[in-house]
Amino acid sequence: MVPTQNEKAQLFGEPRFVQNSFAVIFPLQLDIRRRVNDFETKLSTKYGQPQILNIPDELEPEAPRAIFISSHGHSQIIVNQVSVTVNINYSPEWQTNDKLRSEYLIDRATLLFDLVNMIKVKGKPLKPYYCGLTTLVHIPNTRNELDTLKFLSGLFHMSVDISAIHDLQQKITKVSSNKYFSNMNIENYRNWKIEVDKLPTVNIRLSRYTANEQGIQIIGDYNDRFAFQERKTYSTSKSEVFKVIDQGLSVIAQTIEQIKGSL
Repeated sequence: MVPTQNEKAQLFGEPRFVQNSFAVIFPLQLDIRRRVNDFETKLSTKYGQPQILNIPDELEPEAPRAIFISSHGHSQIIVNQVSVTVNINYSPEWQTNDKLRSEYLIDRATLLFDLVNMIKVKGKPLKPYYCGLTTLVHIPNTRNELDTLKFLSGLFHMSVDISAIHDLQQKITKVSSNKYFSNMNIENYRNWKIEVDKLPTVNIRLSRYTANEQGIQIIGDYNDRFAFQERKTYSTSKSEVFKVIDQGLSVIAQTIEQIKGSL
């Protein structure tokens, strides 16, 4: 039976902004661990003492060298040899509060640039390459997974046998203002309620039928890497925080409205 318009509108709950990450990428700094003490002083009012990871300087530039965890535990700043990143996991009451999230995100993103500006190369401030925002949104399905897959197949204009489909995904990368990459990924998701102390060491069984939540997942990645790739002299700056966050979240909002409009 084809769902009525009212039944379609009731399929999905309110969008929840689950996570944000903001990263600033810069030239390789083999001695980044030497900056950690200065970073700790700068972050002392908002983050605890860093966890220092014992990884040889000559290995894996992207591997974390230091991790700062916020006093409330919802965010962490990760430092490696080529970037600093803040990862934020929003509490349930923040997931639906745009104002709280935006203010917090801007505060932490600008703080990253303050850290990067503390790095000097031959007495001069380091010039970061580019920066970017990643946003994770869940729109839970209030009924069943089959309805989610049916809806996504229609949204993606796909003619498929839903009974044989386990996952559906669409990824589109656009260039905005001849400067920004806007990567948008729409897919189905599942979450399981897992007791950590009862987890097996390997090969966890996660049946689709035991998921305690499922629905539509949106992952947006908005950054000024296009300008970095296409302009030899380009470097990002602290002022880009406001543009990347505002435009990145705007694209997410447009995607949510597109999904709502298809219900």
